[in-house]
Amino acid sequence: DIDGINSICLMYTATNYTPETIKPYFAYVDKNGKVVDTMFDAMLFLGMPITSSADGYMRQADMKSFVSVAMGANTNMGALNTVVGQLKGELGLDDDFKYPIFFSVPNIGIYSGAFGEIGGKTVSSSSLDERTAIVEWYIDYVEEQFDAAGFENLTIKGFYWFAESIDYARSVNESELVKSFNDYSHEKGYK
Repeated sequence: DIDGINSICLMYTATNYTPETIKPYFAYVDKNGKVVDTMFDAMLFLGMPITSSADGYMRQADMKSFVSVAMGANTNMGALNTVVGQLKGELGLDDDFKYPIFFSVPNIGIYSGAFGEIGGKTVSSSSLDERTAIVEWYIDYVEEQFDAAGFENLTIKGFYWFAESIDYARSVNESELVKSFNDYSHEKGYK
């Protein structure tokens, strides 16, 4: 239970959901196509790492691309925003209802070469401080892009750490990285 959210549906953004294909995840639709009730309490938009880097870790450009796909104007979050707006009245939801979404944070690996530019400096992922800066940049970037998209029927409820276990073999700082992500999310009011 996360503030009354009991069921979160995992939505892989590579699917490129349209309003028609995302509708049954937001609303329970009977066999006659009639909208009966809401379905999942929230959605988690998750993208598998898509990158051309040899090590498989996403760089800044890859992360920006993932965010762009997830927040498509007519697909994924854009499609969900449309559906929520269309069905609020039919489902008896308040006019100011905003459907909660969660956004995944890609795996921040340790690799050679640059991640990208943060605060006017080229950043790699070779230290805990740099990896923490990447995580914070990413969360801030998602917020900025979400606000710019103007989704009037959605709200970001939280962020999801993509790696489902801590890879202690990667570095001695893995748990600190997860804790710093968690702290930063909470500081910003997210789950």
